[in-house]
Amino acid sequence: MSKRARTILFFICSALFFLTVPLVILYSQGYRLDLEKRKIVKTGAFYFKTFPKEAMVFIDRKLEKSTDFFFGATLIENLLPKKYLVSIEKLGRQAWKKNLEIKEAQVTEAKNIILVPEDLKYGLLEKDVKEFSFSPDGRKIVFKKDILDEKENPWTLKLYDLERGIKSHIVDKKQLSEKEVILLGIIWAPDSERIILKTEIEKEVKFFLLDLKESPPNLKALGSLEGAEQVFFHPKDSQKVFFSKKLEGSLVLFAGSFENGSESLASKDMIAYKISEDGIFWMSKDGSLQKSDFSERSQKLNFEPFPIGQEPIEIEVFNSNIFLKESGKLFLLNENLRKFQEIGNNLEAFKISPDAKKICLWNGNEIWLVYLKEEQGQPEKKAGEKIFLTRFSEKIGKVFWLTSHYLIFNVESKIKIVEIDDRDEIQTWDLSDFKNPEIYFNQKDKKLYIFSGENIFVSEKLP
Repeated sequence: MSKRARTILFFICSALFFLTVPLVILYSQGYRLDLEKRKIVKTGAFYFKTFPKEAMVFIDRKLEKSTDFFFGATLIENLLPKKYLVSIEKLGRQAWKKNLEIKEAQVTEAKNIILVPEDLKYGLLEKDVKEFSFSPDGRKIVFKKDILDEKENPWTLKLYDLERGIKSHIVDKKQLSEKEVILLGIIWAPDSERIILKTEIEKEVKFFLLDLKESPPNLKALGSLEGAEQVFFHPKDSQKVFFSKKLEGSLVLFAGSFENGSESLASKDMIAYKISEDGIFWMSKDGSLQKSDFSERSQKLNFEPFPIGQEPIEIEVFNSNIFLKESGKLFLLNENLRKFQEIGNNLEAFKISPDAKKICLWNGNEIWLVYLKEEQGQPEKKAGEKIFLTRFSEKIGKVFWLTSHYLIFNVESKIKIVEIDDRDEIQTWDLSDFKNPEIYFNQKDKKLYIFSGENIFVSEKLP
């Protein structure tokens, strides 16, 4: 090769080098040529985390990756900024689909994806059940069952230990009284070791204490509670009880002890109250909310009085959040302003999420979500933000949190799951179908319990 040719080749290679090196550097830093926009842009990425693990991730109907075996996560990089149709699928599960946007130099995340089973399996837990009640720790169920061909002893209560799978007798009607006994309710101790039965015997309300640690359970009549309207165990001492009575037109709260039967005045001049682990909360007739730490000391929590009407008021306390429910309206105490602010109306009930950052509100046909705290993960939300989740023409029954990002509920006979991620359309999946179901989702064992046709069915573990 001549010297001239070598010189030309050297300059050509040098030019190619200086042209390609910047392109390689830009490419390695995530820059790409966007042909549609006709410019160089910086790419973004998707990060997904799923349950169950090893799910297939499709981007615009093309299989890209699977979530890994260890964490159920995957990162898909070098995506041009635009919207993509994401579909995450797994055999035996219903697909999760959503249009998600990639922005320049950002990672779009969906870290709480649950793939709902296509065919959730159920087993029969108990049959011929009239009523049931779950313990606070989610480890026990009390069943009320009829005793066939027993006119003088028509019903019995059974205890089912869910962890050990053992069923045992608690008490029957004849042990309570020879007369007719109507069971009005079951009150659990916070440690799930004792229950109080609220009954009606010859039109009089009677209370009985049962110690479930004993075998058979020790039965004790609680004469000191006669005339009580509501009864609660002490949140920190199952040997003590609170109960309220109407005296001279006012609601009065008393504290009593099972050990010595003593009775002491806990509070008075109230129209509503709530017992929680943090103390006693009550609303006075002047609209002030008071709090006591189970002692005579109390403090006023609201500067601006709550307007008292004719409708009854309910108080609920979750961690540091204090709610009032009146006439289908829900109010939250603003800790900074020391006043109650309306956060929902026309509702039947509400539940706080397991992470205590949000609450779901529902009425006969709609479910809403209110954020109590700022959500910094995607999608980002501000404290106080309210979003609409779903609406049905049929009546919504009970609603439970499946996780802090999914709700499980029934609409007449159908049991459904809905997500709370409102990017694109909010997805709802059908889970099961039962006749006139009463549902209960147990956060302890992550199983769904369904009371239908006097039978209780239990699902396999969710999610």
